Amino acid sequence: MFCPECGEEIGENHKFCGSCGHKLVEDEHQLTVSTKVDEEANRLNQDKYSPKSSSSNWNWPAFLFGPFWYLYKGMVKKAVLIFIIGSVTAYVIPGIGALAVWLYCGFKGNDDLEKHLAKKYN
Repeated sequence: MFCPECGEEIGENHKFCGSCGHKLVEDEHQLTVSTKVDEEANRLNQDKYSPKSSSSNWNWPAFLFGPFWYLYKGMVKKAVLIFIIGSVTAYVIPGIGALAVWLYCGFKGNDDLEKHLAKKYN
């Protein structure tokens, strides 16, 4: 099933879209109709609704701002953990250690946010 607001693929039992936060339809009849419409849109508009390549998992704001991006998105525990690990690795391996943590934020930011939203709204 796809979000009617942003077009991201979502699970059948989700109440909110993990990408844009749009509240999904709860009525079973509307959900069935919505699913059929989404499937038809997917068939007609493959570019917009096709699964994204692995390069789309990169998150520039998370990479540029690191743990501060996690704080902004409400993931306080993860932000503190990343900040501590970043500080330690920057001390142990100057230059490269901190870069590794920021790269982690860039690669895993979207996945972490999706898990955070799923936990928050499901």
